[in-house]
Amino acid sequence: MPTLRRYCGEQHDGLHLVFLSKSLTTRFSAGSFRDLIREFEAYFPKPLQPTWVFGNHDRPRLIERLGGDSEKAKLLAALQLTARGVPVIYYGDELGLPHHELPLEGSLDPVAAHFRFVPRWLHAILRKRGILLNRDSCRSPMPWHAGRHAGFSSPNVARTWLPIHPASSQINVASQERHPSSLLACYRRLLALRRGSNALSVGRLELGDLARNSDDVLYYRRIHEHGGAREVVHVVLNFSGREQAFELATPVAELRSNLRDKALASAVRRMQPFEALIGFERSP
Repeated sequence: MPTLRRYCGEQHDGLHLVFLSKSLTTRFSAGSFRDLIREFEAYFPKPLQPTWVFGNHDRPRLIERLGGDSEKAKLLAALQLTARGVPVIYYGDELGLPHHELPLEGSLDPVAAHFRFVPRWLHAILRKRGILLNRDSCRSPMPWHAGRHAGFSSPNVARTWLPIHPASSQINVASQERHPSSLLACYRRLLALRRGSNALSVGRLELGDLARNSDDVLYYRRIHEHGGAREVVHVVLNFSGREQAFELATPVAELRSNLRDKALASAVRRMQPFEALIGFERSP
């Protein structure tokens, strides 16, 4: 982290942003992400900004690292789009596009050509540790619909750049656009909340505690003050697979969820498994 920080310049005269890949390997727990936020805030304070990266073209797909659990993916989406910093979303992760295991033979990735001597049984073991010998497997074409070539290429071409993922007939943009409970719908709701809130877009971040089990519940506030107006957004994330109770110190006017497509009663104080609740507190 200190080396990455130096790329931004001692006087903030270097790179505007650097990819912080530590979020790719952080354990799925409130405590681990609380520590990561502290580290990001320490090394990249305002006017610098951390980057929130959960997928890229060199690592196994996000949904695979989460055991195929779309509810966990929705929770990380809430963290990525409400924490201070710049979210970087790898294409297909907003759909839960799975990893596509492809043979080393015939791959386009030069890394795969170099490691063709490695036996296939070893690939899965290395992949679980975040090591890909064939990065083509996480670069499947974006599936736009269930038709031939998934809308990535014209249906009359012989073949696509890389093979279309076999799950693309079910996991694609067109199918998820029809369902308000889909992962894509969750991302779109969160992006809309971020666009409509100065606190979520540019506000400072303050960590806090709301629950006894700090490894289950992560809580922070985003705060923006300008010209006498103050906006506070409370973000509560349940990293556990069970319901959790919480209590905010101040009332909120509006409460939104990563799992539900409608606003909730502001008096709600229990969270579903892997739910993120976002409460808006505004003053003139």
